Amino acid sequence: MRRIAALVLCALMLLPLSGCQPSREALLRQGIKIEELDAGALREIAEEAILSGQTELRLNYLGRRAAVEQAVRDGLWQARESTSYPMRRFLAAYDVSCTQERGYVATRIILTPAETGLLADIPRDAQGGLAVEAYGKGTLEALLMDMMEAKQQQALRLYKWQDLDAFNAILKQDLDVILNTNYAYVYLVSSAQWVLSEYPGTDGETFVELDISLEYEPDTIPLADIPVVDNSLEMIDALVEGWAAGADKVTLILEDVRPDEETLFSWINTAEVNSASLACEGDSIWYELLENPSPRQIGRFWLEFDAKDSRITEAQTELDKTITSEAQALKARLGEGADAKTAYRAVFERVMEITEYDDDIREATEQKTLTQEMQILRSAYGALVAGKTVCTGYARAFQALCNELGLPCWTVNGYQDGEGHTWNMVRLSGETLYIDCTFADTGGRPNKYFLASAEEMEARDYVPDEGFVMPW
Repeated sequence: MRRIAALVLCALMLLPLSGCQPSREALLRQGIKIEELDAGALREIAEEAILSGQTELRLNYLGRRAAVEQAVRDGLWQARESTSYPMRRFLAAYDVSCTQERGYVATRIILTPAETGLLADIPRDAQGGLAVEAYGKGTLEALLMDMMEAKQQQALRLYKWQDLDAFNAILKQDLDVILNTNYAYVYLVSSAQWVLSEYPGTDGETFVELDISLEYEPDTIPLADIPVVDNSLEMIDALVEGWAAGADKVTLILEDVRPDEETLFSWINTAEVNSASLACEGDSIWYELLENPSPRQIGRFWLEFDAKDSRITEAQTELDKTITSEAQALKARLGEGADAKTAYRAVFERVMEITEYDDDIREATEQKTLTQEMQILRSAYGALVAGKTVCTGYARAFQALCNELGLPCWTVNGYQDGEGHTWNMVRLSGETLYIDCTFADTGGRPNKYFLASAEEMEARDYVPDEGFVMPW
């Protein structure tokens, strides 16, 4: 009896390796797909995984665990040494583990890809494979533009080409042309380096991999982050917004617009005057234009201040808080449903209520002896925080509060009766009207200077600066 029991047990242990193991069809009915243990098929599966970003494969094979594991390892090694560009270029390492199941071997493959960002950036063909493109200067420039959009430092592209030396010469020639004609390349790129490598293609012909790296100029921003403007008002709005956000230099793309220097200074001056939320008046304005033959050119625009940066930062913090609190108080006072005329009146009266005209600042302005603190007081800070200013501070304070309340407002710099002056223009029911908080506060007749018409302003000899930009 013991001998019979032993023979039965031995037969049961050998059963999985005998002809009684499940067939492919039986395993498939159980939801278990069996792959062909073939090096070519394995390479295709692994290549597809690499291209799709997959790092783990679970495959099932017929056979014994040790033999299957060795065959899979050998197949992956062959794939890395084969003509497959994705496997040779982007598979850094792999690992294989197998488990003997009833009738098959469950195989787990871990793929460690290399340079996944570069791989993902390569264009794909209609079948999802890596696209091998025809080379031309246009394709190179398009690649550089794509890289400069986000200040991408490195990229790979595959091109149909045979002679590396000839390709290198043409590439250098095309880059020299782009350097002198592309508006973005001149601004962003300080140098370009590249490596060319030859690989066999699936069609039996070789192709070239271009591995290009760009070194960017310091203090530049990605192309995608640069506003594009094509008229004076767009440029002024972008400058006001950029300076208000704290940018030292505002970078803009000027498209199909090339103002002469006098006109350009008028635009920048208009932007500085309308930077109502800045806590210091700019002492001087500067710009740099990178001219080139294309319809676009990049410019950088900045203000310089006499006051110390630390003092301006302190004043800016105070002004920002005050603008917010004053606007909240005005909203609470006005309540829901207040019309625009009532809101303009509330801002007008509040500015006069908390501000006094300072003759010392006016005299120092005329004599060009302004102190650093006076430069700050000539801004909205003087009116809203310190409570003393001149016309520039009145007008900027009025505009700053209107901006917070969503009321259209513009600050105008010019002359009144031949004397330098600053006032506001507003838009009400489709009509452009004018407000002068300074004269309203000092002249004894406030209503005369609230919502005056263009004809009334002309009769009182208000004249904007030559070239000063008006929005309405």
